[in-house]
Amino acid sequence: MARNLEGESQKSSVYLRGHEKDIAPHELVFTSEQQMILERKNFIIYQLTGQSVVSLREQGYPFWSYWYEDEPLEAVVSFRTEVAINPHTFFLPKSNEKTLDEQLSMMEEFSRKIESDVAGTIAILGNVADYTELAFVHLRKKGQRLFGKDFDYHYTRTTTPVDESLVALVGCFEDDGGLSIDFNHKNDCYRSVWVVPLVIPASAVGR
Repeated sequence: MARNLEGESQKSSVYLRGHEKDIAPHELVFTSEQQMILERKNFIIYQLTGQSVVSLREQGYPFWSYWYEDEPLEAVVSFRTEVAINPHTFFLPKSNEKTLDEQLSMMEEFSRKIESDVAGTIAILGNVADYTELAFVHLRKKGQRLFGKDFDYHYTRTTTPVDESLVALVGCFEDDGGLSIDFNHKNDCYRSVWVVPLVIPASAVGR
C-alpha cells in the first residue's frame, strides 16, 4: 500500500492535500472580493466536488491509462472547495526539470505571493483527483483540454503517492485517447513534468 509522503517532504500548506483530517468537510467558496481580484488577474474559478478517479470514470469521462485500477490512488478524492487556475500561466513558470522538493519550494514562494496579492488565499499542489476533476470540468465549461495540445501535452506532479518514492502525475490529455495518469520518482527531473498551482481559500486547509 502507498505510504504517505508528508513526513518525507516539506511540511507546509502547499503539500497538505490528501490528508482528509486537514480539510474542511464542507464546500468553501471565495469571498466576492477575492473572486474579483482573482478574475482581474485572469484566474478562472471552479467548484471541485469531492470526486475520485473511479467516480469520474463511472460518469463516462475518458482516461488513457488504467494501470492504477484497484489501487489506493483510485479512492483519493478532490477538494470540496472552489479553486482558481490561470490557463494563461497554467504551469508554474520554470518548475519543470526539478525534483518534487524543489517544486514544493517554488510553490511555497508562489503561495506567499498569492497571499500577499489576494488576502485569505493560498496556493497548493493538488492531489491526483483535484487535477483530474479540474481537467474535465474545464473541458465541459470551456471546450479546452488542460494538459492537451494548448499545453504541449505536459504533466503536473501531484501530492498522491504511488509508493515510497513515486508520485502520481496528471497530464497528456489527448483528443482521442483521454486523460493520462502516470507516475515518476520524486527526485526525477523531466522537461515535461511541472507543477500547477491551485489557489484556494486559506480556510479550506486546517492549520
